[in-house]
Order: sequence, then C-alpha cells, then structure tokens
Amino acid sequence: MKRMLICVVIFGLFFSLIPPKYAGAAGAAAANLARNKPAAASTVEDSGKLEAMAFDGNPSTRWSSVYDDPQWISVDLETVREINGVLLNWEVAYGKSYQIQTSLDNHQWDTVYSTTEGDGGIDEISFETKPARYVRMYGTQKGTEWGYSLWEFEVHGPDGMPDTTAPSAPANLAVSVKTDTTVTLTWTASTDNIGVTGYDIYRGSFLAGSSTATSYTVTGLTANTEYRFTVKAKDAAGNVSEASGEVRITTDPASMRTGFYIDGTTLYDANGNPFVMRGINHAHTWYKDQLSAAIPAIAATGANTVRIVLSDGQQWSKDSLSSIQNLITLCEQNKLIVVLEVHDGTGSDSPAVLENIANYWIEMKNALIGKEKTVILNIANEWYGSWDGAGWANGYISVIPKLRNAGIKNTIIVDSAGWGQYPQSIFDYGTQVFNADPLLNTMFAIHMYEYAGGNASTVKSNIDQVLNKNLALVIGEFGIRHTNGDVDEATIMSYSEEKGVGYLGWSWKGNGSGLEYLDMSHDWAGTSYTEQGNILINGPNGIRATSEICSVFDHAPSDREAPSPPANLTGLSPDYATVELTWSASADNVGVTGYNVYQDGVLVDISPTTTYKVTGLKANTIYTFTVKAVDAAGNLSEASDPVSVKTADSQDKTAPTAPASLTVVPSITTAKLSWTASTDNIGVAGYRVYKDGNMIGTSPITGFVASGLEGNTTYTFTVRAFDDAGNLSEASNAVTITTGDPNQLPVIDPGIIDDYSNWYVGINGGDQPTNPTEAKLAPLENGGLTMNFDLQKENYPSFQADPSPAADWSSFDLMNLIVTNPNSVEIQLQPIVKDSAWRWVELGQYIKVPAKTTMLATVPLTALSDEEVNRIILRVQGGGGNLKGSIQLHTVSFDLPTGAYAATIAEMNRPKTASYYPWNFADSAFAGSISSGLNGETVFVNYASTLSDTVAAGVATETKPGLGIGDDWSRYASISSTLTNDGPKPVRVSLVLRTGTGWNWEETGGQTAADPSVERVIAPGESVDVTYPFNAPIWKSKDTNWVNNAPVSDLTDIRAIAFKVYTGTGEAVEAGTLNITNFEVNF
Repeated sequence: MKRMLICVVIFGLFFSLIPPKYAGAAGAAAANLARNKPAAASTVEDSGKLEAMAFDGNPSTRWSSVYDDPQWISVDLETVREINGVLLNWEVAYGKSYQIQTSLDNHQWDTVYSTTEGDGGIDEISFETKPARYVRMYGTQKGTEWGYSLWEFEVHGPDGMPDTTAPSAPANLAVSVKTDTTVTLTWTASTDNIGVTGYDIYRGSFLAGSSTATSYTVTGLTANTEYRFTVKAKDAAGNVSEASGEVRITTDPASMRTGFYIDGTTLYDANGNPFVMRGINHAHTWYKDQLSAAIPAIAATGANTVRIVLSDGQQWSKDSLSSIQNLITLCEQNKLIVVLEVHDGTGSDSPAVLENIANYWIEMKNALIGKEKTVILNIANEWYGSWDGAGWANGYISVIPKLRNAGIKNTIIVDSAGWGQYPQSIFDYGTQVFNADPLLNTMFAIHMYEYAGGNASTVKSNIDQVLNKNLALVIGEFGIRHTNGDVDEATIMSYSEEKGVGYLGWSWKGNGSGLEYLDMSHDWAGTSYTEQGNILINGPNGIRATSEICSVFDHAPSDREAPSPPANLTGLSPDYATVELTWSASADNVGVTGYNVYQDGVLVDISPTTTYKVTGLKANTIYTFTVKAVDAAGNLSEASDPVSVKTADSQDKTAPTAPASLTVVPSITTAKLSWTASTDNIGVAGYRVYKDGNMIGTSPITGFVASGLEGNTTYTFTVRAFDDAGNLSEASNAVTITTGDPNQLPVIDPGIIDDYSNWYVGINGGDQPTNPTEAKLAPLENGGLTMNFDLQKENYPSFQADPSPAADWSSFDLMNLIVTNPNSVEIQLQPIVKDSAWRWVELGQYIKVPAKTTMLATVPLTALSDEEVNRIILRVQGGGGNLKGSIQLHTVSFDLPTGAYAATIAEMNRPKTASYYPWNFADSAFAGSISSGLNGETVFVNYASTLSDTVAAGVATETKPGLGIGDDWSRYASISSTLTNDGPKPVRVSLVLRTGTGWNWEETGGQTAADPSVERVIAPGESVDVTYPFNAPIWKSKDTNWVNNAPVSDLTDIRAIAFKVYTGTGEAVEAGTLNITNFEVNF
C-alpha cells in the first residue's frame, strides 16, 4: 500500500509538470496581443527560463523567477492597444497574491486586478476595457517554496476572434549598402489580412534584429566574412510568415574608414565612391530662423552639399550643440552633405583665435562623432588674412592634431591664407599641414574671387598647382564678381568639372548692402533665382548639370520613427560640482546612436552610453535633468521623466581675492570697466559692479559696460568678486571718472598727420605715382585726412607719407589710429611701414572698421625691429559691391591713454541723421504700403487706402544691414523725429523696435511736449515733433500683452527700426504719404 501511494504521488506530480492544453473563453475570443512582444522581468531563474518564453506562444517553454518576493514580469505591446483581459498559465510555482497592472509609459502603473487567493493553473482574468502599452504581473506572495513561473502570459483585447492568418513572405530581399562591419537590407513589403506590424531579420538561424520598416542595417559584423540573411513578416496576433528568399553577402575587407576620406587628390565617401561637392553656402549664424526654408530650397537646386556658417561666440551669437545637431539632421533628411565652418576667425592672423575655434569644435564634438559619413569640418572660414603661408601653416599644424586627439574623425577642410585667396600658401605648405593630420584626412579650399579666380589662367593655374601637390581641393566660395573685380565663374565651374574638383557658391541669400549680387535666390524658399543663382545652378557646368547625390543616401531608408523615451533616469551628486546620471536604454526600429542630456532644458552634451557625468555645476543648487534618445536618422525620442538633483554643499567659507587694477574709460552716457581676475579656492562665479557704492550689475567676465549715465557727471566705481557659495571679496581699487560733456567734446589731435605735408595716395605701398590716382585726399577740419576711392577702378589705395629724414619710432610702443568708415559696408585698413632698409613691415592684421562707425584702433609696434621709418602706409581694402566710397583718418598718434577721445568718438558714432541707415528693409507686416524708403534725409512711406486697425503700412531699416546682428543702444536714451502727414485723412503712427535674436516687436506712439499719451494721431497736413524714450514705461509687446506699460526690453541688441502707419477701429483713410524728418538717436 505504501509503495502504491508513492507511485500515485509520483504519477500525479509528473502530470502536474506537463503544461495543460487550454482554450478558455478569453483565449478563444481574441488574439494574443502579447505574443513575441518585448518582455522584461525582475529576475530569471536561469538562461533556460527567460522572460520572453512566457510570450513566445510555445506552451512547452516558460519563465521562472528566483525564489524571493516580490517578483514581476511585463510585456511591451509596442503600441497603445485597447485591452480587457489576460490569461496566466501557471507552472507548479504559481502566485498566491499578485496584481495585474497596466501602463502607458512603463513608469506609472494602474492596477486592474488583484487577488490574495491565487491557486495556480490557468487564470483567465477580465477587466474593464482600457488603453495600455505595457502589462505586467506583479507578485507579492508566491504560492510555493519556489518562485513564480508562467508557461504563457497572454494579453487580450475586444477585437473579436483570434487572427490565425500569417502575412505573406517578404519579397525581393537585397543588399543596398555594405561596409566591413555593416549590411543594409531592403525588401518589398508583405501583406496581411489585418496588417503587418514588423519584420524579423535573421542572420542564418540567429535573430539579428527587428524592423517596422522595409529595411534594416545589421551591425557588428566581421570584415571579409560571408553571411546569409532572410526576413520574416509578423502581424499583431503574433503570426509569422514564411522566410523570404535568402541573400548571401561578403562584408568588405577591414577598414579604418568611418566616413569620408582622402586618397591623393580625391575625396571618397563612406562607400568608397569618389565624391565631388556641388553646393551652396548658407549664412546660418546670421539667419538662424531661415534654416527650415533654406535647406530644402538648396536641396531642390540639385546640390549635394551645403556649407553652413556658424559662430563660436567670438564675434556673433554662439551656435549651440542643439542647433548643430538639428541642422545636421535637416540636411541629412534633404540628402545634403554638411560642411560646417566657424566664421568668427575670418581674416584674423591670431593663433589664439584659431585655438578658440578648435576648442569650440571640441566642445561640440559629440554632434560630429558618428556623423563622419555626412559631415565635413571646415575648421575656420578664411583664418589668416595675411598673404603669408608660414604663419597660416603653423596655426593649422597646431590645432589639427588637437581635434584628432579629441576624437573628431571627420574629414577636415582648411581654407588657404589671404582671406582664402592666397593659394600659394597651399602650394608651399599644404603638404606639411596634410601630414600634421594623424588620419591623413585633410583637404584644402580656395575662395575664388577677384584675386584667386579673376581670369581663366589664374583659375586653372591655382587648381592645377594644388592637384600637382597630390592634395585634394574644393572651391569653398566663389561668385560672379566681387569687391575689387570680376570673377571668371564659367572657368571655375568648367575646369572644376574637368578636374573632378568640388565647388560651393557663395551664397544662398542674406548678403549685405552692396553685396546683394552674391545672393543666389531672391527669397529663402528659392521661388526665383538671381542672376548669380541662375548661372551657378542652371549654367552648362552648374549644379543641376553636374551634381550627384552622395552614395551614402542611395537606397537609404527614410526613417522617421523616433526611439522610445529613456526610462528610469536617476541622478546622484557625488560632490558639489558634479551630478552623475544613469538611465535605461531606449529601443528603436533601427538603432539608438546616443542620448541628448539636458540640464534645465538646455542640451549640454550627447552621450553614447546610458550614463553621463555633468560637471561644472554650482554647489548647493537644484538642477533638473532629462534625457532624449537619438537614432542615426536624427529622430529624437520624447524626453525621459525629469529628475531633479541638488548638488552637495561645498562647505566653502573662503572669499575670493579682491579684483585688481580696475580701470574705467568714460564716454558720455556709458563707462567701460575692466579689471584683473580674482582667484578663489574653488572658483570665482562672477563679479558685482558698484557705482557710488550701489550695485548696478554683475558680470561673469572681467569687464562691464555701465550705461544710463549722465553727461559731464562724476562717478566712482568698484568691483567685488563672488563664488558659488556666496562668499564676497573685498572691493577692488576705487576709480573716479567724469563722463564727457556732449556740449564740449575735445577735438581729436591729428598726431603726426600734420607733421608731414607730403601725404599722398599710394597704390599698395608703391612710390608716389607720377600720374593722378583715382583716389583723392582732402583735409578734415581737425587736421586729419579723408580719402575718396573707387575700389572697382583702383586696388589698394593707401594713405602714404615719406618722412625725411627717416622717422625714429624707437620710443613708441603703440600706434593709435582713429578712423571713420561712413560707408554702408565694412572696410579694412592695414598699417604697414618701410623701415630704414626699405623693407616691407606689416605692423599687424587688417583693422576691420564696421559700417557707419568711428573707432580707435591700437597697433603694437613689436613687428618693427628696425625702428626707423622711411614710409608710412595705411592700406585700404574691402567693402562691398565694388565699393565707391570714403574713409576718414582723424589721427595717427602713439601711446594714447586707454579710452582716449571716448566721448568724442561716442558722439561721432551717434546716428544723427536718417541717412545713417538705408531704410530698405522689407517687413511683411506692412501690407498697406505702396512704397517706402529714404529721400535725402526724409524717410517716407506712401500708404494705401486699405489701412485699418489690422492692416498697416510702414518703412523699416536694419541697424546692421545684412549682418543678421543688432546694434548696442544701451548708451542712448531716445529717438526723436518730426512726423508729417501729407494725406487727406488722419492716420496713427508708432515707432517699432525689433529686438534680440527673436526680432521681438516692441512698439509705442511716443510722446510730445503737449501730449504724453502713447497713441499718436497725425491730422492731415500736420507736423508733430515726437520723442520715443527707451526707458519710459510706454512700450508694448507680446510680453506686456500689447499694453503700453514697459521700457524697451533689450537695448543691447536692436535689430531694426520701423515707423508704422495704421488707423483705429472703424476709421476710414485715403492713400497718402507720411514723411519722417529730423530723425536722430539721442544720448
């Protein structure tokens, strides 16, 4: 009897281990939505009982946990589905107490079923229909001594009878791209009675991956190895098709190539195909809001490349990591190879400037790494203005290894010296620069304007001489003409085509006043092309005729599916300046390539892994972090859940040292402060600036401009440093200054200009011409000189004098020049001398004089080793549109004190007349304008009878025409003008200022002596003097909900000025003219 009982028990136990057949109500009523979907679990007992086995549709495989409480197992339905039940097929190890939970995001879980009386077997559980993507069993009490184990875990929805029809097999499986470690497969879509949900890609019998598209890139392969691939389709019910036909492929031999590479004179793409650039430059850094219109329009020309202008912050607003990432994605989506360049070093000979640019690229490197197939790095636009190859080469030989050591592997482009127009620098030193690249992946660019591309023989010679050095070349910029002469664009394009050399036209749109002929399109969207645009795009050797899209985009799948959001983001602050972040990996239909890490909403870096250390933080401060996943196509996931972390307390009680050597240079309404940096045991966070004992602002750097001062008034300034812990240093030395009196400004002493009576116009430093020059000199009222010139007819006119006997400059350290550029475009002035042996000595780089600007330039005399001077040469060049204009030289002096003539220069720079600006900016807001512009010193707008409270007319001007930047008006207090209505009906007039990078609209009707209200109605024939004070609370904008109650928000960045003409609600108007006279900006 005992033996029989044992047999019965064993027999019963044997049958209990066999999974039961089941066809319960829930299983029969609906398809299993969880079949073969991604699974996760708290634990697994061993490798033979994985979580996926509970969802594989095979009742002979199972998941089993370790033997502890609690445990869970979940499934990702991969999309939100309507569900109303689950089926749990328990093995012997069942759950006594457990919950069924659902989630939309894998973070927030809702309990839809709970029991404390589970008894194993098959649990068919129904609940109210609800949407869910994630479903899990959460066990809190196991029913046996073992853990939890499920043969199957099904999820059902209210979809009717189960789907048992498999999709058709994928057809036409092919290899579109292969490398040494990757293969990209494509196939024809399968069909299904309900719908195909995805494809499984098999390498032999091994599942290599899954895709929701009809393509997939298999990675991690071995070089020079044969592989076999098939694909199966699947539907929502878990039905799987037959396999596609098999494709066999051998991967390429092992290669060091990760993207574009140079071999001899040829640029090759990542697929090993020669790539010849045919493209267009886009001035992104000045027109950031035009990117989404410009890039598709440039692609529509047939271009295969776009060169993007960026800024590292040295001259213009710094382009961020986020903006670079976004523009690369946009270009890739439009099948454009991206050439990135920083423009801030243009014309500079300073190694420090180039070093700063290199540091910028290293800061941005994670936007470049992984993009070697589509992004080329043109380090610095036209760095090294001097026609000197040695200094140019030394700069690049220094920074290129630094970029490589930082992990940047993209192909590099180096512009030639001489503003890109001195190819001799490449002939002489290009090989040295190329060999300085550890990857030997550098090519060169010539900018072919009037000097490097002026005629056919020059073009051909320059191209041939670079190629003869076995160096790769691109024509990085060119146009149909330029400042000082014609350009042979036909030969540039035809000979480039003949020689397999790339070319990039300058530029799509946005060139400044006088340079509009370099625009290729009349508008950003490319609806019509200019003269240059038609030649470069539609010419016989133009872009359309010769461009071929890069092969990396051939058969490239159009992946627009974003990865899933990163989950489980956590943060820890191990010290006062650091936060360590970790998160769970995201999933993607193709593959996640990295993660964007955001600090307080700003992208700080891109991490290739699921961890990141944020550094440089402030102690005892709360920061909020999020993470987004990014794939190879640039698709960004939704953000992770945010995590807020408070950094540790530094326990810092030590104050910084006091700032030293404070200097203050007064103007009329401003004063410029500078000082020597403080030091601190942890780090200086910034500086507080005090005027007469009261704090007026803070600065993160060792400089500050105090504005809003009164003229002819005494002020005392001090500065104190502070650190992150709030410790405050002692005060700096106090400096007392008196601002300039606008009514008694000192006259500029002409210096050595009046020491010599023989000043003449020389041509590029040559002897005094025997024949009259086109340029002419005339005296200024202070004893200085003005030169009228025509750079189209005459290159390099120079202020020149020949001291006799030779001048002795041995006692001087600095030359000081005060120069006025009254033209609408920048010009340059280069100081040169010929020493006692008549040797040519350049005293420094070109002095860039901005349009409509007077400036004090300081030139070190360190280059003058022989301190006797036989000839003084101040060479003029630049400007736009074959410039015909003038330049005023007020003084040539030595060792002037810092800030000399600051008040006088400030007054000279004040816009005192309407003609200071061109008044030709077209603003789409002024639909009621018939015409507008400038006539002498009168600004006018001819308005139509269609004016209303919603339709306005107007006239506008940029403050820095064509540059995409604003002017600093913090030194000014108001605008004043006289408004005259020459129409038959009353009209309303207001002044509009466009401020900041967003071109914010700020508006007021101004004030008059008799009427301080902010609505300005001008009667027919009436003339009214109006003042528009900037700091009065009379301005309205979107930030004030269009109520006139605030001052101008940002006087440091005034982008444009406009006069707006409109009517009140229901007021009728007839066509007329508004004239604006007596325009000036006031201190």
